[in-house]
Amino acid sequence: MTQTFLASSLSLDHSAGTAPDGAGRIFRTAVGVIRESRPAVQAIFLVRACVAAGIPFQFSARAAGVIAGWSMLSVAIYVLNGVTDREGDRINGSRRPIASGQLLPGTALSAAVLLAVAGTALCAAADTWALPLAAGFLLLGWAYSAGPALKNSPVGFAATIGGGAGLTYAAGWVAGGQARPAQLGFGIAMAVWVSLACAAKDFSDAEGDRLAGRRTWPVLLGARRAASCLRICALAGSLVMVAAAIVLASSLWLAALVVVTGSIALGRTCARSVSPRGARPSRAARRGPYRVYMSTQYSAHLALVLVAPLA
Repeated sequence: MTQTFLASSLSLDHSAGTAPDGAGRIFRTAVGVIRESRPAVQAIFLVRACVAAGIPFQFSARAAGVIAGWSMLSVAIYVLNGVTDREGDRINGSRRPIASGQLLPGTALSAAVLLAVAGTALCAAADTWALPLAAGFLLLGWAYSAGPALKNSPVGFAATIGGGAGLTYAAGWVAGGQARPAQLGFGIAMAVWVSLACAAKDFSDAEGDRLAGRRTWPVLLGARRAASCLRICALAGSLVMVAAAIVLASSLWLAALVVVTGSIALGRTCARSVSPRGARPSRAARRGPYRVYMSTQYSAHLALVLVAPLA
C-alpha cells in the first residue's frame, strides 16, 4: 500500500501551473518545503537539541553537524507527513503548501528523500553515535505517516510524538558530548509531557481526521470527553517534571512551574474550545489548545536556559 501511494504521488501531473525555471524554481520549492515542515514545530526541535547539548551552548564541529543534520531529518519527516495528510488537511481548511496545491506531492517527496539522505550523512560524519539515533528518528517518522500509520491510533500518535522528542534530546546529548543530571531529567520529563499532551493538536482537525480514518481522542470520545482526558494527562505529565526537579536538580524548578502552569492553562483552553450546544467554535478557537501546548514547551526551555547557569 505504501509503495502504491508513493508511486501515485510521484506520478501526479507536474504540468499544473507554471513554475519559474532554474534558481527561481528551486527557491520556490525550498520555501514551500520549509512552510510545509511547520516552522514553529521545527523551531522547537532545534531548541530541544540545543538545550540538550548544553547550557550555555558550546559551538563545535560535532555539535553543528549533529544539530544541522537532525534539523534536515525533522524537515524531511514533516514534509512526508504533509504528503500523506493532504486530503485531511484540505478538508480541515489547511493553508499549507501541499494541501493548497502550491507544492506538488511528488516534488515534496523528492525533497524529503534528499533531506533525509543529507541529514543522515551529516549526523554520521559528525558523531558515530548520532547515526543510530538518526536511523531511529527516520524510522519513527516513516512509521507515523506512511508505514503502519501510527498517527491513526491515539496510542501510536502519543508514542511517536513523545519518542521523536526523546530522540531529539538524545541527539542533543550526543552533540554536546555529555549529559548532566539536569539535562537528562529535563529531556525525559519533557518527552513524557509531550507524549501525554500532544492530543492538543487534534481538537482543530476532528472533521478531517474522522473522514481520513484517524482515531484521535476527539473522534473517539467526542470533544468534551477528550478535553477532560487531556486535562488529566497533561497535569499527570507535569508531575514528572516536578519529580525530576525534586530528585535531580534544583535548576528544574522554574521549568516545572512553567509546565504545571501550562498544563492548567491547556485544560482551561480545551474546555473553551469545545463546542457549546448548537454552536461551532471558529477554527482559531479550536486551535487554542495546540497554541498553549507549543507555548508551554518554548517557555519551559526558556526557563531552563535562564536558571541553569545560576544553579
